[in-house]
Amino acid sequence: MRTKTTFLVTLLLTPFFAPAPAAGAASAPAAESIRELRDLLARGDCDTVLDRVSEMRRSAPRHPDLLALEANCRMREDRVIERRFDEDMYERLILGTGRDSLPARAKQLLERVDVRFSRKSVRRASELFLQAVEAAPYRADIVVGATAALVDMGEDEAARDVLAEHSRVIDAGAARELDEAAGDFLRTRRLERAAAFAEILRSALPRSPLGPALAARVHLARFRAVPAIEELERAVELDPSNLALREELVRLLIAARRFDRAFEAASSHAVEDLSLAVSVALTRSHGRIVPAGPI
Repeated sequence: MRTKTTFLVTLLLTPFFAPAPAAGAASAPAAESIRELRDLLARGDCDTVLDRVSEMRRSAPRHPDLLALEANCRMREDRVIERRFDEDMYERLILGTGRDSLPARAKQLLERVDVRFSRKSVRRASELFLQAVEAAPYRADIVVGATAALVDMGEDEAARDVLAEHSRVIDAGAARELDEAAGDFLRTRRLERAAAFAEILRSALPRSPLGPALAARVHLARFRAVPAIEELERAVELDPSNLALREELVRLLIAARRFDRAFEAASSHAVEDLSLAVSVALTRSHGRIVPAGPI
């Protein structure tokens, strides 16, 4: 069975739309107008957004918020997810297990996801984002949008250059947006693009755990536990105080039955985090208790 639904790009690519000075301040749109357009974009009403942005750009053609708004809508144009359930594999598993049905989790794993989108639309979005970066190089949200659009286009070198050149504006909030944008490729099973994004993050932001953390998730999506563990260890080494990453590493080490390493990774921060404290207790059992899922 095939179903098609319009795929809305993550709202992480929707800029925060902080007030933007310069870029034609005398004719710049009011902050309230920008907020209204942002709300329309959040609701997926790109037809209205594009109509209003087109009109407003006549008097403020290089306003970064207007450029970013249009870019976000272009990213959404003609983008479709196709979901297909692997019925043949399901039947083979039923025959092999002798069951009447399989658990819901097994059914989810048999769902294939394909993404199709208009190259023309994504190219136009990347052009608009680059214009917005030029107009407002201090805007981390726009830098993130430009990077994600270029990765989507397969323009990896350009994405790396943009992110590296503006790395100074990437704060903790922008790092979360980059992580969410990268996750978009994982969620849609575009693993080659996700792997490329990981290398771009690793190169442009060498002191950030984002690159190795994303690389680890790509390896996990490909059922490669050993390189995933190695990448997560690199990520934790880059940001030892990141408890979420540390928990992710510990869970994976426990699942791989590497209890000594799991204990070492968990024990140093167990006082700060209950999940890590539980992990310490589990690793002390040396395999007698192994969590089936996230702790």
